[in-house]
Amino acid sequence: MIRILLLFLLLTGIAVQSQGKPSIAEIERNVQDSTSAFFYERLLFRFVSLPSLLSTEEGRHLYYGQYKGRKRNPAEAERAFFELVSANKCVEAITAGEQLLKTDAVNLEILGRLLQCYSKADKGNPQAPHRLAQFRILLDAALNSATGPADHKTYTVMNVVDGYILAATLGTDLMQFRRRSRSVPEGMLDNWKKGRKKISFLVIYSKE
Repeated sequence: MIRILLLFLLLTGIAVQSQGKPSIAEIERNVQDSTSAFFYERLLFRFVSLPSLLSTEEGRHLYYGQYKGRKRNPAEAERAFFELVSANKCVEAITAGEQLLKTDAVNLEILGRLLQCYSKADKGNPQAPHRLAQFRILLDAALNSATGPADHKTYTVMNVVDGYILAATLGTDLMQFRRRSRSVPEGMLDNWKKGRKKISFLVIYSKE
């Protein structure tokens, strides 16, 4: 999947301008405030209909505020989708994935897998560029969270899988690294190391 996503990103270009570690508490307040420009339901509507019009800060609020506004699919439905992708049944997976996104649009992993299927089974589908735009908004939000020195960046992500996707996008195969994790107030800090190479991910946990 990652090779295909990298090809998409190389073809369309991706700009990374670090905004630093997000203030989760502030973002969560904003996305729950109906008078705020970052009210989650408003951002979600634009993300679903016209993702290319979202600003960097809006994308940041959408990604990091998802625990306060996001709806989840049943685990069985997600598992069935991933099994279709693994079995290379892309036509069926596209149908299942699109259905999942109707409930849970802010899902980096499902968007990535869906792009994989479109590239294999239905490259000309006009929905593919739309999904790519959504994928990039969420990916950009995570990439822009980088803190620390150039040789050991720390990125803030909303789940472990997003960390793997982000690392692969940066050309890092975490399967070749060793991980040490420790609990922090926001969730879990995963520190990955291979020789002199280091990368870390702050995985935010829902407090609900």
